[in-house]
Amino acid sequence: AWTLVESFSHIFASSLYSLSFNLAINQNDPSNRDYVYRLALKQMSALQSLSTHNLVSCNFDSSLQRDYVLLDNEHNGWNILTKTYSLCRPVTAVNIRGYQCDNGTAPFWTL
Repeated sequence: AWTLVESFSHIFASSLYSLSFNLAINQNDPSNRDYVYRLALKQMSALQSLSTHNLVSCNFDSSLQRDYVLLDNEHNGWNILTKTYSLCRPVTAVNIRGYQCDNGTAPFWTL
């Protein structure tokens, strides 16, 4: 089962960059996930310690068809919640605009 940890519409993206990752937004009201929603870092970290995979996708799509990154927490050797500073990291699968890579690397960075 997937657990939503963060979600936002495009119009909220720039305002989220300036907010602390520790800050929960609409955490007690998941019905706002179409606008802006984020668990507190403490809760994300607790979930991370129990999770086998992370999925980053667009438009709440968990079908693994297009525009997603899938990470295997047990075998990739890194925590998606840590700052990466423009490093290429191992991914189980990544698909960006239809370009697919399995068991490769992809660049991640922190703003």
